[in-house]
Amino acid sequence: MNHENQSLGGNWGISGGNGSPRLSELSERDRVFRLAAQILQDPLAQSNLCDRIYELMQNDLHYQRERTYGGGY
Repeated sequence: MNHENQSLGGNWGISGGNGSPRLSELSERDRVFRLAAQILQDPLAQSNLCDRIYELMQNDLHYQRERTYGGGY
């Protein structure tokens, strides 16, 4: 999976467009809301997001097990 899109709005093609404020001028909450709305309209973006979340959860579980069992699980 490509990890270039880890930051909010990074390479997702989000632009202000139509006189709306630029992404950099929006609050963090507004940026997250806009990004979520756009991802909901794009099945490929949804799939990529789900894949990335799954990968992060797997990594977290691995590190939790490593801390709990000292790496010998």
